[in-house]
Amino acid sequence: LTKSQTRMEEILTGEEEARLVYAGAMDNLTIPTEGKVLADVGGGSTEIITAYGEEEPRFVSLPLGCVRLKELTATTEGGHPGKPRIGGGLLQGPGMEPALSELDRMRGYCGDLLSEHYPVLSRETITEPGEYTLIGLGGTFTTLAAIHLRLSTYDGERVHRLTLTKEEIDLIRERLLRLPLEERKNIPGLEPSRADIIIPGTIIVQSIMAHLGLDRVTVSDRGLLFGLSGSGLTN
Repeated sequence: LTKSQTRMEEILTGEEEARLVYAGAMDNLTIPTEGKVLADVGGGSTEIITAYGEEEPRFVSLPLGCVRLKELTATTEGGHPGKPRIGGGLLQGPGMEPALSELDRMRGYCGDLLSEHYPVLSRETITEPGEYTLIGLGGTFTTLAAIHLRLSTYDGERVHRLTLTKEEIDLIRERLLRLPLEERKNIPGLEPSRADIIIPGTIIVQSIMAHLGLDRVTVSDRGLLFGLSGSGLTN
């Protein structure tokens, strides 16, 4: 860790980090609605920030990320054959397409966590038509955007502000599911290191959209570092 990163770890609470993520994500991003829901899907957790107008953003962290979800559905634990902790062995290995029932179990697991951890009042407000825009940040969202754009080389300026519809994400997921792991690594826009976690990440994205009743997401290529830059904490 650099000195500035160590300092950030020491001084930032979860709520402070959420505010900085919010500030960074909104950099150079015009949203047509007063309400905004930011979803940051990471490897081990997902942060959701809800804001309306000038109100103080509300923050919730879910123990749900693309790596964690993959591990929960792995058929081996600690290098030895083991029983999957949820479902029946989703993403079993190279070239092994997940069964529909296993995808359903994964969606069910995500849905249960969202229902448990995401504030009910916020969700009921969000489902009012046209009141909120979903903004996605983090590697899963930017990767989906890059795949949609068929980028052989990642271009943050093209990814930033791109809107993906539910139908477009569905098509990407179906394409990913048809391909063995090694072939997935050759998809333009998909970093080979993400080939094994992009399906769990996509399921998380789709689960968030379904839970909120929103059918499109605007991708932000910004985040915590942009927020920190604006706050002066990186100096």
